[in-house]
This record gives sequence, structure tokens and C-alpha cells, in this order.
Amino acid sequence: MGSTLFYLSRPVVVLWQLMVLFFDGDGWIVKKGWMEPTENECAWHGISCLDGVISKLELEQNRLVGKIIPEIAMWEKIYVLSLGNDYGAPEEERNELIMPLPSFLSNLTYLKVMNLEGVGLTSTIPEDLFSSWPHLESLYLNNNDI
Repeated sequence: MGSTLFYLSRPVVVLWQLMVLFFDGDGWIVKKGWMEPTENECAWHGISCLDGVISKLELEQNRLVGKIIPEIAMWEKIYVLSLGNDYGAPEEERNELIMPLPSFLSNLTYLKVMNLEGVGLTSTIPEDLFSSWPHLESLYLNNNDI
């Protein structure tokens, strides 16, 4: 019975996490599929899945505003987190996630690529963060205040 309950509740939990991320999504540039009940989240713009589990979140230069939500840390199998901006990106397209680099990102132990370039990160990088990412190949944190 316990495994059946987990199977039934998993999609609800994932959808809740994505709804939290999309909370201020009205201003996003591209939001194809987001919160459309007929679409599987693996088909939404910026999301890729492996075996039905979110593995990539790629929403660069999409006018995301706010903070990196802690719910992202629940996607333990994610290996690409890309929310950054290209150098010189037009102001009206830029993601603005003005906050310290969150320590909860250390839960993403499968992370290979993280791009938070030019999003407005502040403060310092938590000391233990890099030891949590044994698979990390590419890290883009330039053009921030860290």
C-alpha cells in the first residue's frame, strides 16, 4: 500500500513544486506548456526528463524574477540547472534572482552543469557547496556580486 501511495502522490508533488517555481511566471518570455493541464511537465518549455523524472531545468533569459525556490532541491536527479543570462543580454529578457547562492543547492548531487550567470547573486559561496557536486563539469557564476 505504501508504494502505491507514493506512486500516486509523486506527480502531485512534482506539479506543486513546478507551480511554486511558476508562481510569478506571467512575465516569462516563453512559458509553453507551463500549467496547461493537457501537457506532461516533461514537455514544458525548459524542462527535460529522463525516465519521467526531471533532469534538466533550462530557463535562461526568460525574465524569471524572485528567488531560486528551495523546492528545486527536491529534484535530486537534476543534472543541469541553467537559469543564467548571456553577457550583454537585453534588460527586458534577463532573469533576476537577487539573493545569496542558496546552500540547499548542495542537495543536487547529480549536478553536472549549473548556469547562474548574471542573475544578481549576492554574498559569498557556501564553503561546502562544491564538495556536494562530485559530477560538476561546468559552473557559470560570473557577472554576479559574489
